Amino acid sequence: MAFTEEYVSQVTTHRYQVIRMWEQDSALFLSNLALLPLAPLTRTDSAQALLLSQVAEEIAKIPDIETRQNTAAYTEILAG
Repeated sequence: MAFTEEYVSQVTTHRYQVIRMWEQDSALFLSNLALLPLAPLTRTDSAQALLLSQVAEEIAKIPDIETRQNTAAYTEILAG
């Protein structure tokens, strides 16, 4: 399988790095609200259920109800 690291159109060029989510440390994703929905896709040394529990704990700490509900929904979709 070939991965590209650049997208070129007539007007712009976009360079990026492909990462494998299952190889990434979950700690980075658990500590960042914007990355939290991606946490269930990351590597864990413990049981997957423990990681999902940690994600749920972090979501429960979000003070704004709408943000908490949206983050929970995004996480559920990605963890599904």
